[in-house]
Parts: sequence; structure tokens; C-alpha cells
Amino acid sequence: MVNKAQADQVTAIERPVTVQSHASTQPFARRMMRPSTAPPGEPMRASTTALVLLLAALTGCAAQPTQAELETRCATAIADRTKGDNAKPAACEPLSQDDYETLVIGHGLSETGIIDKDGRINPQRLLGATATPEPQVDE
Repeated sequence: MVNKAQADQVTAIERPVTVQSHASTQPFARRMMRPSTAPPGEPMRASTTALVLLLAALTGCAAQPTQAELETRCATAIADRTKGDNAKPAACEPLSQDDYETLVIGHGLSETGIIDKDGRINPQRLLGATATPEPQVDE
């Protein structure tokens, strides 16, 4: 028969051993973490911040039209406006005043036939049908 002392020894052997963490072991446990491991909550915050910055950068870059696209839109708006309307179209607002005036003059010259669709100047149209060029004098 097993006495009480022997039963306590057997029970102690069969019981699982649990280690309780103490405040003194916490700094040691943090020092043993890999250097790339962040405290709880940090990886989520860092990845969220990176995602927000990436989306902001992509949105900002993709939304900017080029100068050529702006000029094309403006030229189309100038051609589509009614005759006698001299207001600057909304599509031309991003352009400088010089660029806008250049497009207006170019549209006017092409409307009158002074400049053809390829951008070449028609001298007869430029000088007028009845005007004759002055003779050149060699000196």
C-alpha cells in the first residue's frame, strides 16, 4: 500500500510545471525579440501608413494632365464655342494667358485659311486675294 508521502511525490511528478512570467523577466523577453519585430500594434500602424502614402502618391500623380493634353482640350473648347464668344473656356483655365492667346490666334488663322491643317502658311491668303506683293529691289 502507498502511504500519504509517496502519493504526494507521485502527484508532484505528474503535475505539469507552469512558469509564471514576472515583471523582472519582461525586459529580458523584449531583448530576446528579433530586431525586426515591433511591439504589438506597430506593424499594423506602419503598414496602414505606408498604404495611405502610396495611395496618395498614386492618386496625385495620375490626376495631373500633361501640357499637351491641356492644350488639346483648350483648342477643342475654343473651336466648339459659338462665334462672337470671347470668354475663356473652363478647359483653358489651367493654361497661362500667353498659351491661351497663342491657341486663340492659331485657331483664328486656321479658320481664315491663312494656316492649313498641316500648319503651313498660305501666302496668298495672308496677303489677301487682291493684294500683290511689292517687288523686291536689289540694291
